[in-house]
Amino acid sequence: MFSIIKKRFWYDWIFVAIRTLWMVIIISASFIKPSLIDASFWVLFSFAFVVYLVPLIAWCRNADWYLAVDVMAAGGFHLYLAYTAPELLWSFVLLVMNIGLASNRRTYVWTGILCGIILPALNGWIAGRLPYEFIVSNGFGFAIGFTFNILIQSHKQALIIHEQKLLLEQHIERIEELTLMEERSRLSHELHDTIGHTLTSLIVGVESLRSSVPNSQIERIDSLVGIAQHSLVDIRKHLHQLSHTPLNHSLSESLRQFTEDFMKSTGIMVKFRVIGSETLVMQKINFCLYRCLQESLDNAVRRA
Repeated sequence: MFSIIKKRFWYDWIFVAIRTLWMVIIISASFIKPSLIDASFWVLFSFAFVVYLVPLIAWCRNADWYLAVDVMAAGGFHLYLAYTAPELLWSFVLLVMNIGLASNRRTYVWTGILCGIILPALNGWIAGRLPYEFIVSNGFGFAIGFTFNILIQSHKQALIIHEQKLLLEQHIERIEELTLMEERSRLSHELHDTIGHTLTSLIVGVESLRSSVPNSQIERIDSLVGIAQHSLVDIRKHLHQLSHTPLNHSLSESLRQFTEDFMKSTGIMVKFRVIGSETLVMQKINFCLYRCLQESLDNAVRRA
């Protein structure tokens, strides 16, 4: 029962409110002006309660046969009112509005003909009144209900389009992230091959000059070789970080893996500890935290 209530929107409660208003009018008229009704109160109340409740149950269950049930129940009850309480026939407009509200492009023709023409004409004929009065009022009520139904369907379509738009934006952001990661990985590999080969050739070339220079220049050779080797290691480390695709696992596991890689590449001991259970956050926040750890450790190495 509660699950059915949660699935309903504000415009669904308008349907219930109109139906409840109709029931209140019938009962109130029985108490305020009993002379208008040529029938037992309990018979009228029981019949009205069935007309109120049975179609409502079918509507709550989203049954395909709801419209048929409501048309038969409402039409039969107001044919009964045409005999016993003709002054209350105007209340049929409220139920006709509900029927128009529940009609769609496949059903509005037969529901409109029955509720807007045939049943009002029968009510007028039985009550001894001009049928066109009932036809105009009920036809207008059906038109109001069906028009509101069109507005509701447009609102639902707008919500669906908005949800699809958000989903599409998420996919686009994900594609941009994957494209950026792929491009960074490609660029880092190209730089690694080019700069790595260049620096390695430079180191080998400088080392080959060691036997050709006087002893006074050996210290400068060692210094140049050391600078080149340090630059090669530093560039490889940064290119590795550039090409690395973080967050393939959970955030804590990705941070732990990066810390272990950092300790292997630098030889610096880093203590990493996770306290409590991890809370899921947005992907952008995960990347931000990951980059913060990278920058913190890099700054510690360069400036400590």
